[in-house]
Amino acid sequence: MDKLSAGLIIVNIAIGSYLFAVNSGMNEQEAAMAQIRTDVANLSKQLSELEKKEDDRHLGTGRNLETIVQEHEQKLQLIHGTLNKLYPKLNGIRLN
Repeated sequence: MDKLSAGLIIVNIAIGSYLFAVNSGMNEQEAAMAQIRTDVANLSKQLSELEKKEDDRHLGTGRNLETIVQEHEQKLQLIHGTLNKLYPKLNGIRLN
């Protein structure tokens, strides 16, 4: 499974979890913040696992570390953009 597919699966799960939380009586913003934190943690974990597998495959292929880091940053920006589109009301809120 590639990273984009894994990310899309997580996004679909996130939407379902968010709707469940809102329908069960949580404040909409509280539900969104809790779900975003969960989503980010899950995405980070899965992305790290996938990146490690990908990095291991590229060892010895002549790709330098800077190129790999740039690719990972681009993928994280894509995920960040997707989260901003899903949760526009919370755009700009820090997830500490």
